[in-house]
Parts: sequence; structure tokens; C-alpha cells
Amino acid sequence: MSKPQIVVKVVVLGDPQVGKTALVDRFSTGSFENDYKLTLGVNITIRRITIGDTEIAFQIHDIAGHAFFSEVRPNFYIGSGGAILVYDVTRPETLPALNEWKDEFYKNCDKDNPIVILGNKTDLLEDRSKLVSGEDFAQKTDTVHFGTSAKDGSNVQTAFETIARKIIRDEAEYKNQ
Repeated sequence: MSKPQIVVKVVVLGDPQVGKTALVDRFSTGSFENDYKLTLGVNITIRRITIGDTEIAFQIHDIAGHAFFSEVRPNFYIGSGGAILVYDVTRPETLPALNEWKDEFYKNCDKDNPIVILGNKTDLLEDRSKLVSGEDFAQKTDTVHFGTSAKDGSNVQTAFETIARKIIRDEAEYKNQ
């Protein structure tokens, strides 16, 4: 007997150079590249994982963060079951920008769709007291927060599995209403 399968579409959002593509690459291929690559529009990646007895086909839409893509971004939100919002723990200005990303996501998607917050690049500063923390933002917005490193892989798998579990749980609750 085959496992139940579900397709989960997740958008990855955040300012330019916070590490969105690096996080998606780490999750989907296990690799990391130091070179910055500008995302033009959207990069779509698919990765299959198993959670419990369910096979999940992740459809990950890594969406360009530059302002000049703001006109086309809403097209890529269609059908999203959730979002991963990313900020750079070494660049304080990227954390408050998550409010705009959250608002843009909910303007184009169901307001009940789950969001997970990732503070990326935790590997870059040895003095942890200087890292920007999104814990308060996560509490205020009733979301989950993870400190991640695309470079060393810290919490990347866990973060993606968490958004998948939230989407699956929300879909199951919706079907049972």
C-alpha cells in the first residue's frame, strides 16, 4: 500500500541577500554556495520528504526580494499554502521589513495560511549577543521562529518540516469542518 501524498506549495520571502536561495538550496540539495545569485522573478524547486506516513512534495517558490519585482510577485503567491519569511540576523534592517512581506503575502493569500520566520546566517557572528532576534516578531504575529544557517544547515530541515506540518494540519482541520 502506498503512502498518502500531498503537494505543499510554500513561498520563501524576504529582502534581497538574506539567504533565501541559499536556504532553499540547502533544504533541496544539501549544498551551499558562497556566491550571491540574484533571483530573477522566481526559482521553483521541488523536494519530496516523508512526515509520519505522508509523502510531501514540496513546491518551493523562492521569490525575488528586489523592489523592482513587486509588480510580478503576486502572481507567484497563487495557491500557496504557507510562507517562510527570512531575515538576516547580521542586518537589523531586514527584520522590520518582515512586516511588509507578511502583509504582501496575506494580501494575496488566505489570511489563515501559516508563516514560519527564519533568522538566517547565524553562523556569521561569534558574539551571539550582536545577532538580531526575530523572537518578538514571531510572538507578536503568532508564528514560529528559527535561527538558521544555510551554510552549516542548522535548523533548515526542521524549519521546512515545520511549515509542512502546519499546512497539513490546517488542511486536515479545514476538511473536517
